[in-house]
Amino acid sequence: QEFFERFSFPKSKSIKSLANRVYLNLNYYQSNYLVIIALALILFLLRKPWSVLEVSVLVVGWTIATQTSPIIINGRRLTRRERFGIMTLLSILLPLLTGILRQLLWTFFYTFCVILIHAAFRTSTIRHQPGELHAQLNNKW
Repeated sequence: QEFFERFSFPKSKSIKSLANRVYLNLNYYQSNYLVIIALALILFLLRKPWSVLEVSVLVVGWTIATQTSPIIINGRRLTRRERFGIMTLLSILLPLLTGILRQLLWTFFYTFCVILIHAAFRTSTIRHQPGELHAQLNNKW
């Protein structure tokens, strides 16, 4: 509940004051921000179910490529370098061609904008001096 309380415009107009406020809130609410990122990823996966298939293909491909047992195609044994090269190309081309990479980057961009806005405008419940921040965060827990 504290996460949603007390929003205000920063009183000080200095960049240093704003940076301290953002730094403090990013550290203080880091678990909440991780939940927001996880929810954004879940919503992304629900909106784009093909991305689950794409990630699964890449995970299986990398799992096979990193195995120590040899991979033989048409009587030719693939070297480790060839396997990694194929998977690297597939890992780059598949997300680019399907458009999932662009959509995922936009999802992260919007999520981080929301987090930074919250960190900038959230009035902190703990006060700090720059050198005492770490100790106060530990004492708060």
